[in-house]
Amino acid sequence: MNKYFLIVASYFVSFSSLSAQLNKPIIEPFNIGWGWFNLRISGTQIAPKAVEWQVIEKNLNQIVFSTSCDNTICSSNCLNGLFGDQKDTREKLIVGCKSNTTYTAKVRYNNAIEWSPWSESIDISTPIEPNYSGDEISILVWGNELVYFGDQCGIISTSRLGSQSLDSKDNFCYALQCDMRRVLNRKINIVNASYDGASIDSWLDIDKYKFDSIYASAYAMSLFFFGQESARKNIIATDYAKKLDSLSRFLASRQHHHIINSIHYTTDISKVSRKTQSDYAAAWNNKINTLESFEPDVAKYLWKGLDLYNLFRVDTLRYISPDGLHLDMTEGVPALVYRLAPFLFEIIDSTLTNTISTPPNKVSTYQKNNEILIHNSSINELLHYDLINLNGIKVQSGKISNSSITLNENISTGIYFLRLINNNSHVISQTKLFYNN
Repeated sequence: MNKYFLIVASYFVSFSSLSAQLNKPIIEPFNIGWGWFNLRISGTQIAPKAVEWQVIEKNLNQIVFSTSCDNTICSSNCLNGLFGDQKDTREKLIVGCKSNTTYTAKVRYNNAIEWSPWSESIDISTPIEPNYSGDEISILVWGNELVYFGDQCGIISTSRLGSQSLDSKDNFCYALQCDMRRVLNRKINIVNASYDGASIDSWLDIDKYKFDSIYASAYAMSLFFFGQESARKNIIATDYAKKLDSLSRFLASRQHHHIINSIHYTTDISKVSRKTQSDYAAAWNNKINTLESFEPDVAKYLWKGLDLYNLFRVDTLRYISPDGLHLDMTEGVPALVYRLAPFLFEIIDSTLTNTISTPPNKVSTYQKNNEILIHNSSINELLHYDLINLNGIKVQSGKISNSSITLNENISTGIYFLRLINNNSHVISQTKLFYNN
């Protein structure tokens, strides 16, 4: 009896000691930029098993970032109330924030048994994004899972080409844009063309036909993430390779630079088996290697992207969300941005900088109320125009009167392409413009 009492008492003392170690942590910010900042936790005394980082946009009093499962798209897949960030347990990068905005951050941690108290809250104010010099470079991102889900720091992007409404989240693309602008100090636009159900078939059957009319003249490069959708369309891996071949040859024929990443790895095998995933990854690897090695006319414009299959497979805890299917928005996105950005830097510096000079017949535009004033002394045949939105739809057409266009009242704020057409129905200019209604 006494022995039993001593064991229970010893266990109680040990548990109490462990609980007592969960003191209130300290949080501090560092490396604060206009679209990012880092957070650091200290004063924990033990190595945390999991950490909950939380960031609130102060003016809205709204949580815009949290590693709690209650704030993910897949909370039903979380194991228990102690779910948290198990990879970044000392420092956390928050990338993809609004510039000139004040955030409030706090942190807590657990020992796999209980949570510590929250730290004191701290305010973090991001500076204003700077103005940039040099050519503006716009990059299209195509895909589904990776670029369709999630939002890290309260950003709702208005530079989408996909079919989703503007309240769709644009975490990955905006985070990538922030990091590229930070390092290159240039105006890099990452434009999201993703939509639910996008696949290589939908690109070849639908999106391909928008390319010549819209994308070719406005975007320097395309970045492809086919995710797992390509493996759900009932095509075998050899046919997938043939479709990759068709896609790359088409873009090369248009002299358009493009990066094709591998499919994603997922731990959820209810939609695609391990064997199918590995077959698709091998098909991607072999096809891209063959094109780069033996097809010089294609290789000039094709870049082999990231092997996301093996990257995610080796570190599923960081990259795969609890639902086993999607990219983890709080741990995987910053890590993937930091892997992809240097790859894009190399391409831009070595290739695109020398090829995306101002196109001929690019007109200057100026907005005055609901009028677009056009000026370019080298163009004397400004007779007709089309105004096209980012989905490739003509929203207004007509004749140009006195070098100006009066826009209809239903034309909303956004990015458009202004296409100028001469009397012989030849396109003589296509310029991107931003209209502020």
